[in-house]
Amino acid sequence: MEMDDLTGRLPFGQHLKNIKKVAGLVHRLDRGQFPLSVAAALLAAAEGYLALVLSAMVLNRVEQGVPWGEMAGLAGILLTVALLCRIALGSIRSDLEIRRNAIYSRFDMQQSRKLMEMDFSMIDSPLLEKIKSRIYKDNCWGAGIYTIFWTVDWLTGSVFNLAGALLLAFPVMRRVWHTKNLTAAVFLILCFLGVWVYAYGKMRVDQRTNALMVEEPFSTPEEKAQKADLIYEMASEGGFPYQCGKDVRMYDAYALFDRYTVERFNRYERVSSKRLGRQFGRAAMFAGGGEKLFSALPYFIVAYVAVGGALPVGSLLQYAGALGSLVGAVAGIASAFSELSQACRRQLSTMALLELQDEMYKGKLPVEKRSDYAYEIEFSHVWFQYPGAKDYALQDFSIKLKIGEKLAIVGPNGSGKTTMIKLLCRLYEPQRGEIRLNGVDIRKFRNDEYRKLFSVVFQDLYLFSLKLGENVAGAVSFDEERVKKCLADAGFGERLESLTEGLDTYLYKNYEDGGVEVSGGEAQKIAIARALYKDAPFILLDEPTAALDPKAEYEIYAGFDKMVGEKTAIYISHRLSSCRFCDDIAVFDGGRLVQRGSHEELVKDERGKYYELWSAQAQYYQ
Repeated sequence: MEMDDLTGRLPFGQHLKNIKKVAGLVHRLDRGQFPLSVAAALLAAAEGYLALVLSAMVLNRVEQGVPWGEMAGLAGILLTVALLCRIALGSIRSDLEIRRNAIYSRFDMQQSRKLMEMDFSMIDSPLLEKIKSRIYKDNCWGAGIYTIFWTVDWLTGSVFNLAGALLLAFPVMRRVWHTKNLTAAVFLILCFLGVWVYAYGKMRVDQRTNALMVEEPFSTPEEKAQKADLIYEMASEGGFPYQCGKDVRMYDAYALFDRYTVERFNRYERVSSKRLGRQFGRAAMFAGGGEKLFSALPYFIVAYVAVGGALPVGSLLQYAGALGSLVGAVAGIASAFSELSQACRRQLSTMALLELQDEMYKGKLPVEKRSDYAYEIEFSHVWFQYPGAKDYALQDFSIKLKIGEKLAIVGPNGSGKTTMIKLLCRLYEPQRGEIRLNGVDIRKFRNDEYRKLFSVVFQDLYLFSLKLGENVAGAVSFDEERVKKCLADAGFGERLESLTEGLDTYLYKNYEDGGVEVSGGEAQKIAIARALYKDAPFILLDEPTAALDPKAEYEIYAGFDKMVGEKTAIYISHRLSSCRFCDDIAVFDGGRLVQRGSHEELVKDERGKYYELWSAQAQYYQ
C-alpha cells in the first residue's frame, strides 16, 4: 500500500512515478481524455500566439507602407485560422467536460464496487479504516480527481506556451548571438537562469503550502474537523441515517454537536492564522514579486536590441510579448507541476483502496448440484477472532449440521451465534480449524457457487431503496407470481395488497419521492420473503422475528416448517419459546457449543445453560 503523509519531501523521480500511476488510471477510464486535453492546450496556445503574430505583421506592414489589400488578405488568413482554432477548441472542451463527468462517475463507481466486492472480512479491518481515513484526509481540501484534469490542462498549456514563446522569440535570440551583443546576451542568460530558479523556488513554496493544508489538525477521522462534519450529517433529517434527526430534536442535543463544531473551528482558526495564513502570504508575495520582476527583463532586452532601429515596431511587439510569455509559461509549468504532483499524492490513498488484495483463499472447485439437498456441513475445532478484537468469538468450536434438520441456536449475547452464521456463509475465515461441506474444506469451493447454498436473514438486515419486487428477488428481472407468494408466506401479503404500485413500489425515499417507509417488522417479513425466493438448500435466520409481535411470529413459524420442506434450516433466537417447534436445539456460551438436544431434554438439566435461559424467560411464556 503506497501512501505517504503528504507533508514530507519526495525526490523528483517519485513525483513522476506518482503522476504516471494516477494518469494511467485516468487513461484506462477514458483513453481519449488526455489526447483531447493536449489538443485543446495546443489550440489555445496557437490561438493566443496567432493574435500576437497578426498584430506584429500588421504593424510591420503599416510601417513599411504595404498596400491595404495585400495586408488585408494576410490578416484574413490569420483571422480565419484563429477562428477555426476557436471553433475546434470550443468543441473539444465541450467533449472534454462530458468525458470528465463520466470519468468522475466511473472513478467513484470503481471505489463503490471495490468496497462491495472485496472480502467481507476486510470491511471492518483496521487496514481499511486507515485507508478510508486517508481518503477523506487527502480529498477534503481538494476536488479529488477533478484536480488532475485542470492541473494537466494547466501543465500542457504552459508547455505549449513555452514552445510557442521560444519559437517566436528565436529570431531575437539568434540576432543577439550573431551580433555578439555581449550586454544583451548576459541579460538574456540571466533572464533564463532567473526564471528557472524562480520556477523551482515557486514549486517548493507551493508544495510547502499544500503540505501545511493537510497537516494537523486537518487529519484522520479522530480529528474534530471530520467528526463535526459527520455528526451534523447524521443529525440532519436528510443525512445518513436520517433517523438521527428525530433523537436530536427529542433530546435537544444540539449543544452536544455544537461543542464539537466550536472546538473544530477554534482549532482551525488558531492554526490557520498562525501557520497556514502566513504561508499563503509568503506564497502570494513570492509568486507576485518574482513574476513581476522577471516579466520586466524581456522588455528591457528587446528594447536594448532594438535601439537604433534594428527591429521593426511590429517585431519589437512580437519578441517582447513572446519573451514575456516565456516567463509566464515557465512559472506556469512550475506551479502546474507542483499542483499536479500534490494532487497525485492525494490520490494514492484511493489507489491503495483499489489495489487492495483479498485475504481469503479463492477456491476453484464447483459445488455439486443436488436436487435432494443432501449437503452436510461440519465445524471442526474452529477458532475465530474478529479483526482488532482481543478475545475469540468462537473457540475450539465443533458442530455438525445434519441434512434436512431444523436446528435452533440459543445463547446469551456475544456467545458466537451470529459469528457461526458468518463463518458458515464464508464471510470470514477461521484462524484455526476447518468447516467442511460433504467432507471437503469449504475454502476449496468457488465462493459464488458456495454462497448459492444459503438463504440468510441477518440480524442487521438491510433492504435496498429500490422496488419491492427487486428487493425480494435480488435482481431486475424476476417471477412476479413467485415473489408475491413468498411475500404472502412471510406475512406481507395484506400489506402488499394495500400498495397501489404493487411490486413496483419503491422502499424508502432515497431515490423516489413516492417511496414507502416500512416498519421494522415489515422489513423483516420482506427479508424472510427474500430468503424464501432464493430457494437455497440452507435457510439461515438470525433473529428473523425480533421486530414482530408474538402473533405474527407464531404465524410465520407455524407455516415455516412446511415452506422449508426438506431443506436444512437454522434459527437463531433470543425467544426460547419460538425454538420449541425445532426438534434440535444448540446452546452456545462463551464461543462454545455447551449443550445440544430437544427442549424436553435440555430443560431437565437444571445445571445447564439452557435451563438458566429458559427459567429467566419462563414468566413471559406462562
